[in-house]
Amino acid sequence: MKISYLINKIINKFEIYSIRKFKVLENFYCLNKIPVEVRSIGFYFPNYQMMHHGDHLFFEPMMRFLRDQGYDVFVKPIKSMEFYFRELGYEIGSDDEIFSTDLIISKVEWSTLIRRKYSAYPVLMVETADNSIGSPLCDDLILKISKILGIKSDNFNSQPSMIHPTLSPQINAQIEKNAKYYLFNNYLDSGFFRLNFFKKRKLLYFMKTKKKSENILVIHTGSKLDLENDPKQYDFVDIDLRGKTSLSDIFSLVSNDSVIGNVSYDAFQMHLFFMVQKKSFIKFRGRFLLKNEKFVKDYINPPFQYNGNINELIEYL
Repeated sequence: MKISYLINKIINKFEIYSIRKFKVLENFYCLNKIPVEVRSIGFYFPNYQMMHHGDHLFFEPMMRFLRDQGYDVFVKPIKSMEFYFRELGYEIGSDDEIFSTDLIISKVEWSTLIRRKYSAYPVLMVETADNSIGSPLCDDLILKISKILGIKSDNFNSQPSMIHPTLSPQINAQIEKNAKYYLFNNYLDSGFFRLNFFKKRKLLYFMKTKKKSENILVIHTGSKLDLENDPKQYDFVDIDLRGKTSLSDIFSLVSNDSVIGNVSYDAFQMHLFFMVQKKSFIKFRGRFLLKNEKFVKDYINPPFQYNGNINELIEYL
């Protein structure tokens, strides 16, 4: 999967170049003319490899904004994120249902697929990693879709919606009510190729040191695949939940009052902590270009306008 991911990332750069003639705004590309009257909008995110869990969070404020404006909003997320959108009241659509709407919104990663299979449909394709974006990503998406559709964008909330599902009983039974916990995750899917031995070591050392210096307990999170690739038992971990949690459980743990902070890379778990305004200590994966690194730190971490002290949300290691 990791090799194919890298190949697709390279292909994606060529795809963006190939659709440059369709550009309508800095990071928006329009395939076919948008109808004069748009009442229904479908969001199309067909597979995990190029649409990770955190990417879905970036689009939710735009979806909510459009729904609040009276549009019928449908979404095809990756399978593991369907519960999130259902919990928030969105209609989950099939491919046919999404492409029956008046306007489809997707990412540039699927421009080739869309042009091959759905070339006659009005589609807006978004590039979320364009370093010319000059505001937090969620704000940028709302402001630009407003401009394209000719609607007002006053007083919108650009923070992704948090859900509070019930924690599974077998996990809840392990949580001590009077204890304080940090979630710890030392794994990556997206951007794994930017990691090295020193970054991995720094993250582990920080968590171990923080555990020793503060009265906290550590919950280790990760997928079944993460556990298979790294079966090591870490001596500073109090509860090892690798391979034992659903995404729903992760949402629940993040919002649990006993969980007070996060140590991880700049990935999905970090974004959930942003949404409940709890602090994350982050080992940044890095970017090859300084301009791209600045873009991520300024406008992705976090991806919404935060009016408080940013140091309350994130500290880089």
